[in-house]
Amino acid sequence: MTTPQIEINQARNILYRELMAVPHRDYAPSVLRFREALHNDPDFTARTCVFIATGGSKIRDHADIGIITLLTANSTYPEYREAGRVLLLGSDVYDIAPASLSGLPPYRLMRVFQFVNEQSEHKIPRLLKTMANDYLHMLESDPLRFDGVVIQNRRNMRWMYTNFHIKPSARANDILFHDNPPEDSKLSVLKQIANSTDTIEQANLVIDNKIPYRVAVSVLPKVTPEIGVALIAAMSPTEALNSRSWVERSGLLEMPEVKDVFVSKVSKATASVASADHRASAQGQDEDVQAAVEQAKQKSVEKADRIEKDLLILVDKSGSMDDALPTAVQFGARIAPLCDSNMMVVVHNDYGKILEVNDPTQLASWEQAFKGQRAGGGTNMERSFAVALEAGFMPQAVVFITDGGERSGNCANALTAYAQHNSIDVQTVIIRVPGSDLNWLGERLQNSGLRYDTFEYSGDYYLFDQVSALLGGPPAKTMVERILETELPHRI
Repeated sequence: MTTPQIEINQARNILYRELMAVPHRDYAPSVLRFREALHNDPDFTARTCVFIATGGSKIRDHADIGIITLLTANSTYPEYREAGRVLLLGSDVYDIAPASLSGLPPYRLMRVFQFVNEQSEHKIPRLLKTMANDYLHMLESDPLRFDGVVIQNRRNMRWMYTNFHIKPSARANDILFHDNPPEDSKLSVLKQIANSTDTIEQANLVIDNKIPYRVAVSVLPKVTPEIGVALIAAMSPTEALNSRSWVERSGLLEMPEVKDVFVSKVSKATASVASADHRASAQGQDEDVQAAVEQAKQKSVEKADRIEKDLLILVDKSGSMDDALPTAVQFGARIAPLCDSNMMVVVHNDYGKILEVNDPTQLASWEQAFKGQRAGGGTNMERSFAVALEAGFMPQAVVFITDGGERSGNCANALTAYAQHNSIDVQTVIIRVPGSDLNWLGERLQNSGLRYDTFEYSGDYYLFDQVSALLGGPPAKTMVERILETELPHRI
């Protein structure tokens, strides 16, 4: 029989594994493991769910899974269900504390509704129906907002009304179920766009009514320069960036007036720009657009949490570490623009070597610096740490990129001695890549009493956003400490 402490440790281990992976919208496996953690350690798991849903995770699927876990908590924990309700609908629907929570955007909100409904074995939970009623009536009270949600989520909106047996208002009924939208609705505007033969009129209708480009394109027989400008103008900067591939393939950029508007829009994007290099929809060949993307990246970096600690990155290049070197290249290029203090990179096997990166803010410079590095030899992290100290570097944060195997030396002891001698509370992060199943480094850090966070990396670059957010937070606070400080939101 397990003791409470063992159950708590099991819960936290489960949560760590889940937070260091990217579900890619496959909620079910993660929800099952979150529920197991909630059973073993209810308070900590509930706080974790709130933490990741309010910015503690940069991965949107984590936020959705946290909300689902809270909404489906056992009825003995009404405060957890209440927190899930507030996180899902936010201040858009309720008077809440804290007032800054705005709820999920419609497409994710409906995804959560559908998942919880499907998991309920054909019996609609009363809580779910009440929330659906609150949400839909809020939308109906604001026709402009209602139309904006319907125009991109028509099928899901119909599902919510019918599945939860909610009677729509007369206006909502005409729009959703009789295809008879009133003249003041965006659905009526779409019909006007489709029926018009005047491209200037079509463009004005798109701009004046902020019709999303994906919706407008579906009813337009031909995209002219005027309409192209209107479509780009209707995009948000982030939508423009994420639509780069489509826009370039469509030939719209061959029209100078359209290209000018698009380049200007992309340059203003800031959300998720850091991962634009990895997203297929944001790829393209146009040099002017690429220059705008680089400008947007710079703005995104300026808005991100800054890393004000002297940072040491130790990269394992022992015989089993073929994955560590390319991981270090990607991580270094992601993290360097955020560093306002000093940074040092040491690659090591049996011995350590300081690696010079000419321009740390550029991916090409990292690729060049690692070009001659090859995996081979043993592993001595303690020696590589000593190389940094001997060079006069005094780190406040240390990131290990390794599989956790440590054949010789004991870096945990060296870190402990360094921290105690210099009265520095060193923040320690392990980015674990595939290799050894033995995480000796993590075990030794734990036995030494050092606080650390472990991230399991297998190619999901979004995890680097997680690491950068952690390093950019309050000094020497681990994720566990931040979670324990998290309060459950509630309606007033």
